[in-house]
Amino acid sequence: MKKAAAAFLVICMILTAFPVTVNAEKITQEPKIIQTVYETEDIILADIVLTEAPYNADSTGKADCSDILQRAVDDCYAAGGGTVFLPVGSYRLTKGIIIRSFVTVCGDWQNPDEGTDYGTVIIADVESSDNITPALFTIGGSAGAIGLTVWYPNQTIDNVKPYPYTFYVNGLMLSTVKNCTMLNSYRGVGVSCEPNSTHEMFEAENIKGTFLSEGITVYDCSDVDTGKNIFVSPKYWAEAGGKFNAPDKKELRKYTKKNTTGITLGDLEWPEYANINVESCKYGLLFAQGERNKFTGSFFDLYITECQYGMYVPEGVVQNFGDDWGISVCNGHIEGSKKAVYDPGKNTTLLTNVKISGIVVGKHIHRQNGGTDKYVVDYNRRHAKPDSNLYIVNADTTGMTDTSEAVQSTLDEAGKTGGVVYMPAGYYRFCGPVFVPANVELRGVSGTPTRSQMGETKGTTVLAMYGYLDENPDAKPLITLNGENAGISEIKINFVKNVPRDESGKYKKTTPAVCAAADGCYAVNNCVILSSVGFEFKNCKNGLIKKNVGCCMESMISVDGCDDIYLEENLQNGNAVGRNGYADTDIPELQDWYRENNNWAYLFNPILKQNCDYLTFKDSKNVVSLNNFIYGAHRYLVSENTQSVVINGGSDGQRKDRYTLNISGGDTTVMNFQRSTDNSLRAWSIYETGNNAKIKFYNITSVYLVYFEHTKFENVSLSELTAKDFIPYILQPVFRLVTRVGVKKTMKDNVKKEPQIKEVFGDVFDY
Repeated sequence: MKKAAAAFLVICMILTAFPVTVNAEKITQEPKIIQTVYETEDIILADIVLTEAPYNADSTGKADCSDILQRAVDDCYAAGGGTVFLPVGSYRLTKGIIIRSFVTVCGDWQNPDEGTDYGTVIIADVESSDNITPALFTIGGSAGAIGLTVWYPNQTIDNVKPYPYTFYVNGLMLSTVKNCTMLNSYRGVGVSCEPNSTHEMFEAENIKGTFLSEGITVYDCSDVDTGKNIFVSPKYWAEAGGKFNAPDKKELRKYTKKNTTGITLGDLEWPEYANINVESCKYGLLFAQGERNKFTGSFFDLYITECQYGMYVPEGVVQNFGDDWGISVCNGHIEGSKKAVYDPGKNTTLLTNVKISGIVVGKHIHRQNGGTDKYVVDYNRRHAKPDSNLYIVNADTTGMTDTSEAVQSTLDEAGKTGGVVYMPAGYYRFCGPVFVPANVELRGVSGTPTRSQMGETKGTTVLAMYGYLDENPDAKPLITLNGENAGISEIKINFVKNVPRDESGKYKKTTPAVCAAADGCYAVNNCVILSSVGFEFKNCKNGLIKKNVGCCMESMISVDGCDDIYLEENLQNGNAVGRNGYADTDIPELQDWYRENNNWAYLFNPILKQNCDYLTFKDSKNVVSLNNFIYGAHRYLVSENTQSVVINGGSDGQRKDRYTLNISGGDTTVMNFQRSTDNSLRAWSIYETGNNAKIKFYNITSVYLVYFEHTKFENVSLSELTAKDFIPYILQPVFRLVTRVGVKKTMKDNVKKEPQIKEVFGDVFDY
């Protein structure tokens, strides 16, 4: 990962060496809440409505809207970011659109499984080309395309024409494609498919479509892509009707089974996928050779049906370290008329509770039942939407004067009716705490998950001048969600006084950045850096913590005394501290800011790897963690007397002498978990338990364990084993005894170099 980070840093420096300049005009429209035709997960808050003055875009599909849409995106970017909204209608594009960083292009989306009116339709009237770019939409960092249905009017099944990608991401971080339908794309979504374009954290959610060559193709990720609710099927074009030149279903299915690759995954580090569905393709899931690294990742609920090749893994394209590294799949069905699973390489592939229909080829494929099908995930978990009342904060956005009182005054006003309090783009200095009332959402500029990019910070940033316990031991949390269904979204929070300046490991302890103190609270699409704790949910129910990123000193997410808390696709990485555009500001606290090349010396080694327990659960129940990851931690999970389920988790860059999972009491189930240490060094163990904890592990992989519980057999009975796994299974007691003696000797050899090992593993020395 260090090499990956260095490569990504170089690429970002190249990409940002020439700042983006656009011919932009000041936005004359006022922000507004949109009354959508179709149901949405959250309130849509538009900074620009494309059909209104001065843009006045044609929504009948007759006139070309390309220049108008690009102008609106550029105006929004120049204003600091935001959302350009396209109401229900048809919008003709004759050339590609660049969605600038911190801008979201958003439509009114009808789920194609619920109707064929589609809402906002993009008519892709572009020239045919077999080049992969320029795409119809090229998406920047902390930017996204949401709620769009795309149709190519000149495409027919009788004369299939090639086109570049419909959506494309070329490097950068935290780009999003969500709630999008592609009726007849030749190439659907492409990410980093061109050389030297490393990206991080691509977010794909609710993508549905018919593809005539490639569905989703992703290469060169150095940090944790996530995908959820992906559906690749010929039915979406076949059922679209005559208005969209829908072909005969049998003819289309015959074509896609001969020509289409559903999902292609290249050199990706730590991707986490859930509810992935591919049908009627030549290749359902194809793994491919990348230019920088090799694939390693997890799938939960993977369904590949009616394909020639279900899961096709050419030799050498998936990472392997020892016997337990590679691909983990939990729950699903993989079907292939020629090969269901083809995986002849040295990597390990773990298939738990996966039905296989067809031939399996591979020496290191482990199949077991495991009983994981009883864990049903709510893939459409939502928070309560606030009422459609908009309150806009009027305060200093330069970051020079205190704005906490002005923000609180607006929140108090909104508390009388419920609604959204909008903080337009800029820097807001908080010298005191703020409290978000019941049924109110405090929202910044974005529309998608957000973080600073290399050399660029736009959107809404809060500078925390309050909450440092050495200055005020009785300080309140910086932001308290202080009533039922209170929420915060799309805001970056920076505890600026905690920026590390040396290798001492010293930092100021702070209050939580965000504290939820009532039922139904939520935190979505935020970024928090340099607080002790990022998000604390305490003594509450029905909470949602989703798509937040950042870097916190002691814990990113704390759940204490709660019931029914859902954590989804949150990520911590210390690079969130060093990558920014602070040099462009005049704010004193942001001058001479910490640089990313000091990450290891100033931040990871002396602070995070000594103190940061990414997730902490205490005295809680019904806690679900889906697709959550940390890089550079002390421990991934510390759980005390809590009932929880962890799905698709991962920890990289962890200290080799620390347990990843510390479980005391309660009932914990972990499915699909990956752990690695600094530079893939040999590690001691994955977990420790106490206080009669009940644990179940499925598909746990780790780079080189000295003491290895052999967790891939942890919950498997003899009847569930394949023939090749029978002997290793019955020899587990011998294996454990040998490794137990081995770890004792290894630790004694190393204790002089690393005395702290004995503090953690004292029981081994007493064995």
